[in-house]
Amino acid sequence: MGPGWVIVIGLTAVGTAAFWIWGIVDTASHPEWAFRRAGQNKAFWIVLEVALGWFCTLLYLLSVRPRVLHQQLSWAGGPTPYAPPAVPEPAWFPDPQGTGMMRYWDGTVWTQYLRPDDRPAW
Repeated sequence: MGPGWVIVIGLTAVGTAAFWIWGIVDTASHPEWAFRRAGQNKAFWIVLEVALGWFCTLLYLLSVRPRVLHQQLSWAGGPTPYAPPAVPEPAWFPDPQGTGMMRYWDGTVWTQYLRPDDRPAW
């Protein structure tokens, strides 16, 4: 094998490593809430990329990253990459479906749990 092949192999190795590191850094740079809204788990993807290398980084960059970016940039009507959305704490709230009952918000989604609205009428 001549010196030309050594250079090609070396550059390929350096390029692959740089791509892999860039993907891990990109994954870590997006907020957790954007991953949750995209139906993904940030820690899972970081571990997968670190453990299995550039192939999982490629999967993340092609399939998950566009969805995470969409959630991150479309929340609250515009780009807010570092400000998490204001999400109410878990509690009972008037049912958004208009049933006249109270529905429990678990901090992430509305649950199936309903109870009568016992708030005083003003």
